[in-house]
Amino acid sequence: TSGLPADGLARFPPARRIGLGGAFIAAADEPMGAVWNPACLSLALQNEAERAATAGDLPKAIQILERAIRIQPENAQLWIELARCHLKEGNAAQAEQFARKALLFTGSRYDLEQQAWVVIADARAEKH
Repeated sequence: TSGLPADGLARFPPARRIGLGGAFIAAADEPMGAVWNPACLSLALQNEAERAATAGDLPKAIQILERAIRIQPENAQLWIELARCHLKEGNAAQAEQFARKALLFTGSRYDLEQQAWVVIADARAEKH
């Protein structure tokens, strides 16, 4: 065991994993998803942040995205969403900074790279 709080729960695999003969990747929509795959938690947080931003609660969305980034700091999409929230809040400098951070993690995902550059361009336009 790794000493994590959920180690005791890991002894009880979900029925889907048993049914697949152990060939299983946890899904974010199931209770044990975060135990088997911590990235599921950041995906759930990203969805929660999107709901908060849609409802107009940008400070809450930013707080949730920052929590998701602490879990999965190399996720470019999280950095882009954080940049977008800051841009909507009127903080162009922060938006550009976070979009640039996203560029470090886009890898071969040119769609994410393009999204980051769009946020950077919008942030620069807002500053001037």
